[in-house]
Amino acid sequence: MPAQTVAIVIHEGVQALDVAGPVDVFAEANAYLPADDRYVVLLVAADRQPLRASNGMWMLADLGQKGVRFIFPLARVPQKGDGGN
Repeated sequence: MPAQTVAIVIHEGVQALDVAGPVDVFAEANAYLPADDRYVVLLVAADRQPLRASNGMWMLADLGQKGVRFIFPLARVPQKGDGGN
């Protein structure tokens, strides 16, 4: 299986757990996969300006919307106030 790129979209007021949880899941999965098959997780936002999560934690996207040049096969978009569901 080739490496998969996973996008997690962040925005002002996102719940930190809705970002950190999936990041941790993919990091744990990577521990059991060969190096060439591991997940690459990227945080994506409208731009690369720092954002505050709902708990006050600062987050910084790896890519801004303008930096996205491909379609992500797997994406997670947490919604404000709904716990990401």
